Amino acid sequence: MRAGLIRFMLAVGFSSCLLHIVEMRGTIFNIYGPSGIGKTGLLELVNSIYAPPDNIITFAATPISITILSERLSGIGLIIDEKQSSMNDNKISVLLYSLAEGRTRMKATKESDLIENKRFEINVITSGEEKLCETGHTGASRRTIEIYTNKIFSNDNMSRKAHRVSRKAYGFAGDLFVNQFIDLYSSSNYVPIINKYEYIQEKLLESMTGNIVNSYVQSIALIVLTDILMNNVFDFGYSEEESLQLGLKILSQLENEAEIDEVERAKEIFEDWLIANDSKFDRQSFRKEYDDIDNCNIIEESIENENYVNEKYGLYSAGVYYVIPMKFNELMRMNNLSPNKIRRGFAEREYIKIDEINNRFTVTKFYNGGNRRMLAFKLNNDNKIKETKINENIKVEDNYFEPAPYGNISMNEIIGKDMNDNDIDEFQEIINELEEELV
Repeated sequence: MRAGLIRFMLAVGFSSCLLHIVEMRGTIFNIYGPSGIGKTGLLELVNSIYAPPDNIITFAATPISITILSERLSGIGLIIDEKQSSMNDNKISVLLYSLAEGRTRMKATKESDLIENKRFEINVITSGEEKLCETGHTGASRRTIEIYTNKIFSNDNMSRKAHRVSRKAYGFAGDLFVNQFIDLYSSSNYVPIINKYEYIQEKLLESMTGNIVNSYVQSIALIVLTDILMNNVFDFGYSEEESLQLGLKILSQLENEAEIDEVERAKEIFEDWLIANDSKFDRQSFRKEYDDIDNCNIIEESIENENYVNEKYGLYSAGVYYVIPMKFNELMRMNNLSPNKIRRGFAEREYIKIDEINNRFTVTKFYNGGNRRMLAFKLNNDNKIKETKINENIKVEDNYFEPAPYGNISMNEIIGKDMNDNDIDEFQEIINELEEELV
């Protein structure tokens, strides 16, 4: 997805100025993959839209400083590099939720006066070697688009060219894009922009099958819209349909509703844990005792697992794992999940048996010489996750927007007057690279 990813992320870099117009909260776009593939180079290229390319912060910064910077860069965009050198996952999750909500945290002064929340509208680009939202807030997951790649630039020569151009051209593209956008659409109160955004959303929804995440559709629609506007300003030469197809291919690679759901993620973690620790669950059998010829009592017996272990997690009987609640709580907390919230979610989706009489999420089970309260979970639930697919027959109408009032803009206007012909040729090669089909 090399070339398409570069163009997509450039569109993300231009997109924050549209958030207020379409009344949308920001999104975090995380590029992750192995070290040394060009992630930082891509971030520098995107950052050069408005600022010096190496003016990028990392996750080593404090959450407060990142939030304050987001407020100052509202409508422009924020880039954060190197997730792996960062704060712990729980703090990252809280930070992402705050960034996606678009507001600072309420604070109190030494004099006990409250400092009100400040709002900001910003799309954030991050990078690292792993996903941002493996665990934590479901709300943060819904506002974070995770994109994996194992290669960004086609070769080292292209990477060097991008590096050189971004350092000579920084600041020009963003200024040009915003000014043309205002000149063209402010007089109509940006109504064509709003209409086009809604139209793109409809096309994306028509083109996808499966249980897709609505917030992902909204975010991708904004980037498709920005990609179209970017082409109108800089005359890259691709069609609106190609912009839509780029958005569809990114959208099809994202997790669906079930996969980002916190309860479903907890269920997958719990199932893996049960399989890995099966030897730590005793087996139960039943024997019959007869008081007389007509009276038979069924007696439950717990039998230790043949593979004896010092630590026991509960009991297995008739396809059901009866888990000691303390062990379940430990597992959930280890994965930054709320045990009470997950138990309630399991009960609502009938993943666990419940005590309906006492309205409890645990059941009474005879174990280790007495009746115990235990979490009863049956492995291998039949619920299936539907795959998300693209409907290839959907087409998008071209030429929705009128041409920019300045006509075709020269490369000198885009990248700065101090560049020579060789520099312009190099930049044009990068543009040609971006026109390759996303694969």
